[in-house]
Amino acid sequence: MNINIQNLDPLTLPLYGSHLIEASAGTGKSYTLIIIYLRLILGLKHDTSLFKPLSVKEILVVTFTKITADNLRNKIKRKIHQLKIACLCGYSTCSMSSKLLIKIQNINLAISLLSRAEEEINQAAICTIHSFCQRIITQYPLESGTLFKFSLLENEINLYHEICKDFWRRYCYPLPIEVISIISSYWTNPEQLMNNVLPYLQGELPTIHYYLYEKNIDILTHHKNIIALIEKIKKKWHTSQNIINIVTKHLKTHCNDYDNKKISNLLKIINRWANEKTINYKIPKELKIFKTSKIKTIITDNQNIITHELFNSIEKIFLYPPSLKSYILIQVIKKIRKIAYQEKKIRTEIGFNDLINLVHNMLLDKKNKKLIQLIRKQYPITLIDEFQDTNTQQYHIFNMIYNHNNYNNSKNGLILIGDPKQAIYTFRGADIFTYICAKKKIKSHYTLNINWRSSTNINNAINQLFKSKKSPFIFKEIPFHSIQSTAHNDQLKLIINKKIQPAMCLWLNPVKTIKINEYKKIMAQQCAVTLTKLINHTQKNNAWLANKKYCQLLKTSDIAIIVRDRNEASIIRYYLSQFKISTIYLSNQDNVFNTLEAKELLSLLHAIILIKKTNNLLNTILVNSLLGFNAKIIDKINKNKNLQANMIEKFITYHTFWENHGVLSMLHKIIKDHKIKKNFLNIDNNTQQLTNLLHLGEILQASSSKFSNKYQLLKWLSSQIQESNINIHHQLRLENNDNLIKIITIHKSKGLEFPLVFLPFAATFYITKHALFHDRKKYKKYLDLDKNPKNLILAEEERLSEDMRLLYVALTRSMYQCYIGIGTIIHRKHQINNNIHDLHLSAIGHLIQQGIPGDLTLLQKKINLLTQNSNGDIVLCPIESSKNLTIVQQQSKYIISKIKNKKWNTNIKNEIRHITSYTDLKKISTNKLINEKITLQTNEIKKNNTKQTNNITLTSHNFPRGHMPGIFLHKLLANVHFTKNLNQQWLSSQMKKNNIDNIWLTFITQWIQCILHTPLQKTQVTLEHLTNNDKHTELKFIFPINIIKTSQNIDELCKFYDPLSQCCPALTLPCIKGMLKGSIDLVFRHKQRYYILDYKSNWLGKSNTYYSSTRIKKEIILHRYELQYQLYTLAVHKFLCQKLPNYTYQKNFGGIFFLFIRGINTIPSKHGIYFCRPKKELIHELNVLFTK
Repeated sequence: MNINIQNLDPLTLPLYGSHLIEASAGTGKSYTLIIIYLRLILGLKHDTSLFKPLSVKEILVVTFTKITADNLRNKIKRKIHQLKIACLCGYSTCSMSSKLLIKIQNINLAISLLSRAEEEINQAAICTIHSFCQRIITQYPLESGTLFKFSLLENEINLYHEICKDFWRRYCYPLPIEVISIISSYWTNPEQLMNNVLPYLQGELPTIHYYLYEKNIDILTHHKNIIALIEKIKKKWHTSQNIINIVTKHLKTHCNDYDNKKISNLLKIINRWANEKTINYKIPKELKIFKTSKIKTIITDNQNIITHELFNSIEKIFLYPPSLKSYILIQVIKKIRKIAYQEKKIRTEIGFNDLINLVHNMLLDKKNKKLIQLIRKQYPITLIDEFQDTNTQQYHIFNMIYNHNNYNNSKNGLILIGDPKQAIYTFRGADIFTYICAKKKIKSHYTLNINWRSSTNINNAINQLFKSKKSPFIFKEIPFHSIQSTAHNDQLKLIINKKIQPAMCLWLNPVKTIKINEYKKIMAQQCAVTLTKLINHTQKNNAWLANKKYCQLLKTSDIAIIVRDRNEASIIRYYLSQFKISTIYLSNQDNVFNTLEAKELLSLLHAIILIKKTNNLLNTILVNSLLGFNAKIIDKINKNKNLQANMIEKFITYHTFWENHGVLSMLHKIIKDHKIKKNFLNIDNNTQQLTNLLHLGEILQASSSKFSNKYQLLKWLSSQIQESNINIHHQLRLENNDNLIKIITIHKSKGLEFPLVFLPFAATFYITKHALFHDRKKYKKYLDLDKNPKNLILAEEERLSEDMRLLYVALTRSMYQCYIGIGTIIHRKHQINNNIHDLHLSAIGHLIQQGIPGDLTLLQKKINLLTQNSNGDIVLCPIESSKNLTIVQQQSKYIISKIKNKKWNTNIKNEIRHITSYTDLKKISTNKLINEKITLQTNEIKKNNTKQTNNITLTSHNFPRGHMPGIFLHKLLANVHFTKNLNQQWLSSQMKKNNIDNIWLTFITQWIQCILHTPLQKTQVTLEHLTNNDKHTELKFIFPINIIKTSQNIDELCKFYDPLSQCCPALTLPCIKGMLKGSIDLVFRHKQRYYILDYKSNWLGKSNTYYSSTRIKKEIILHRYELQYQLYTLAVHKFLCQKLPNYTYQKNFGGIFFLFIRGINTIPSKHGIYFCRPKKELIHELNVLFTK
């Protein structure tokens, strides 16, 4: 069927009848819709004649999100006002108003009509499809069958989850263990099952195909039927050996691939399977050779063999694989839909999709013919925006109201505006085939084909890309017409260093094949490098956006990175953060109740409520991070009763303010009184925290009316923090993004435009696993659970078509320049050693390679052809190295003055209060010798860490040194299983996280084995022999220090009993009061004695001889490690006193080991191990000193 498509002039479009307008990206769809709307208000017909003007209440405008509807209403409101001013003045500088002004014959009447429209705009019928349906149901309750008031259920997912859990309990729990085992291989919990069925719970249910499906049987019966089917084939196999022998003989003679050995092995596998008891649905792949379709290629002259029952059964079982999964999916889908409907009816609730179902059924009922007439009279004209995002039911509703057969109707009109190339909301239920079907029925077609958004060069690049393949959107019903540019677009240029930049840059890593994760890593790094250079140019005023009238400096906020989902956003944000590039993720849908601000606000409000009853909550208030009190202020208040009383009184005042003015007003007062805004800005320039806090205040204020008292409100807040329910009003509000690079998903970016666009992961795609498809004649939707190969091909076509539409949307967001990352991606495991890649299965690859599979050479050839045809608008850019690249320091929007630390009063100068640890004490008690040694070692450490490890022998002595490698080794030893071999994959992942080169993998494995197999002195036990019952890693301790003791007391005591302490310089610790905490690397038990073991990664020298007992003692003295083992021994002693009956230090405490692990690299090792057992008198007196 040939469709006559006309170029649209919105001033002459007939307003009655049915019309379809296809508006490509950037062609002024909103502009067109508003002109049509204004013509309807003014009664401006397409010719010089007039018709009855319509009020804003009579013009129905339907779009598909509330945000879009609100934005459209505001745009129309502004244009109504502009046109009214133009009528009053007699002229206008606005192109829209000036064009309409020429058409207006009666200015006074137009002013009157526009004034009325401006007054009534808030009552205008501009709404979503769901709002329209709700309005119809409310106005016509008799016809809808909803006589009683119902409440709208905004989120049905929670109800679906409950029904799914109930199904799991009722029908899965009672099953035999062998059936549960099969189900567990599909889903381990009801949440996973729910994820599989969720796409089929709303909207029209597709026709489901499952060959073995039987009605009115339970799961167990279906399982037994499958087992019986398999047993039947096994039985036939045993009774058909003569026929099988004939087939195998023909195999040997007609198939070169099958020799005696191969056939023997094949039969051996099948016979073993046939003799086994059937407990699952496993079918050996070797059985495929005995399918009827395969037999026909081997034997052509014996129909008895070809049509043998065994071979037909084998053919069927491979064509329709038996699956309990498919049966359960059908049952769950039907049950959830049915029970959810019944449950909502009982609760008098109605979901969004129920609204559409109700109206659809109302209009289908022949008794309601008058209803259609009433709706037509109420809304003579309907405009449907974004029509490509509709579905079958939604389209049928308007098709029944405004019959397409009467498209020249002089009383009613239906104008559909959309772009099938931008149909990307399949996950919301949108159906591109509904658009295709409607397009065939409507006879009046128009198009908008002039792009007003992008530069001529961008438009040409996109044209060349999509014209390179016939039917680029897979279906011929979605044609691509070349984008036309305006003269203004010719002047849009990106200029860097006085050079005009190409419009489209392709990044290609020239390797034969690459895995998807490696591709993403390389493209994210390339994106970071390119952005770093761009930002450097912007800071030097070398990057400009030029148009016809003027040039303006490129800003970081002009740049957008478009991704598919939040996972891709996380990847790109991670690599950009490595270059200190700040970004904002505009598609963030996290819940504000999941933030730290929510938890801190709950704590603060709880304290404010109870502060009158108990003063003990003062410290809860003081340590709340929202108020920003530092240690000095808290200490000052705790020491001054007057300050305490004033603070309590202040928060009692807040409580009164809350009662009189509400929680939000009180929160504003607290923010002002405690300068919370300034405190937040001083922390990493963070405005998001303040945004979250105010957002929470607004939610609490709105919710407070639902509760009778403050306790219930806080209980609700606590439940929201724990549950994290989905609610659009609770999503994080974004901070100010004026100076940040934007990261946004393709779906969220639709309708937006950005000067520069980056598509680093454009070649990403996911092969279809589910055969959800439409037939190509009537466009009916099917779900084939048998996964017939033909149907999978149809589903894959639809997947590729949607990916193509996503690519089109992403590309057409750019105004000046676009960067695209492509690669020779492989998705299939069997292709790893094959140079043929899978890029042609992606949208961008399908266009470049014209859908032809190929290798790197073919790809490069096609890219060269594309660049030549584009006249320089498309270029291939090399992958750049980040070496010698200056990391960007983006200018902050806020200038924060430096905060100077005030001097502490002498009376608290040397006193540590609250919680301290050995590490903290060590930091305070600085030793000049340590500082000197660190200084001397710094250059050598840097030198060692930057050596090319592949040029030297790998040892524990040249393993990277410093803080981070030390932490890595400690974590490794804390998590390694002593009695099992080290998992190489896990170790490799840990090394990657800690930036340890993978070249060390083999050595670290051997090194760890040396440590685990080395006998420890005194005990001769090895770590490998320690069971989980005899050891505890990372044992944490905390105990009180209830009396202030100076360092002199501790120093004198330790030096009296410990020879190593006597060699140490005097301790210079502050006074200690509060709690002492710590974490011991390992505590283990051997022969009823308990030992402490601490790992040391210190580098003492370039060979094992540097880890002798003498040198280790010097290191202990240098770092005051003897204080560490004394405190650790005290902690374990106190623990054992409480937990072990009849414990004595002499009998049950074995001692402490320091393992200097760099010296332990042989089995057994004579170096790197130090053992000590502090005297019991020292531990006893330390205990008395701390707890007196």
